[in-house]
Amino acid sequence: MNQKQLKVLWTGVVIIALMLLIPPWEYVFDASGRLRIEKAAPYGFVFSPPDIPVTSRNGDARCLNCFEGRSRQAWSVQVDWDRLVLPVCVVGVLTFARILTFRVPGGPSKE
Repeated sequence: MNQKQLKVLWTGVVIIALMLLIPPWEYVFDASGRLRIEKAAPYGFVFSPPDIPVTSRNGDARCLNCFEGRSRQAWSVQVDWDRLVLPVCVVGVLTFARILTFRVPGGPSKE
């Protein structure tokens, strides 16, 4: 592996690590399997997920009134894997493709 390929590899590793350290989150309301509501939440550091918004009398405009009339304790926050997996895969594929483009023609000789 030449110097350009190593730079591309480490750049890809750092970008994926940052994506995993600051993932997208989602608010989840699960009422005993009868009702499940998932709403996108902001990105946040993996060790400090976003807080669940406190509902007001008029509801919460950030989530189109999805918190209105439901107990705050019934909501949970979890990593939104659907919004995380695709970008990580795209960066991985682009990193691999870029490494292939920096190959030395003919490759290393085996003597």
